[in-house]
Amino acid sequence: FSFSWDGAAAQTSYWSGSAVVAPSCPSAPSVGSPPAVPATGLELVALAPSRILDTSAGVGVTSRCRLSQDGWTGEDRRIDLQVSGRGGVPASGATAAILSIQVKGPNAPTKLYVEPAGSTAARLRASTTAIAVEGLGQVTVPLGYGGRVSFTLSTGAADLAVDVLGYYRVADGSGLRFHPTDPVRVLHT
Repeated sequence: FSFSWDGAAAQTSYWSGSAVVAPSCPSAPSVGSPPAVPATGLELVALAPSRILDTSAGVGVTSRCRLSQDGWTGEDRRIDLQVSGRGGVPASGATAAILSIQVKGPNAPTKLYVEPAGSTAARLRASTTAIAVEGLGQVTVPLGYGGRVSFTLSTGAADLAVDVLGYYRVADGSGLRFHPTDPVRVLHT
């Protein structure tokens, strides 16, 4: 039995000693650049929640694995998740997706980041959690190269579950209008 104090999150984490035994998910290879997202004229298409990734059950990955950071080098290992063509998102025409994300069973205090696959822009923090505490988050993220998004952890290893809740497309008049802007930090605490 052990505990740690995460001063940044003001949380105490407890570990019961029961380890999760699963290999790390293989890191995705580098990919091309993400497509340009139109500056105006997008609309939202809402979907019933659909699970498109669950590393603990082998959904959306080749086999059961855990997202992790390389403990020796500190390099990010990442999962590139195919979003377009899955969970009700069309194979073409979708520019961004709304995702509900769950970090399960982390073995260290960690932050989960999501970004368009192939992007060099700043990553979005989707969730922050302590050891053995599930973290939940919801993000809207542009789809990257090949209709994928990338996930990385700041430290440790964890299982990851992702549900798609909706997507954005170029407006045809049948959805809700949306006008994207470049990310800007409005609050830092």
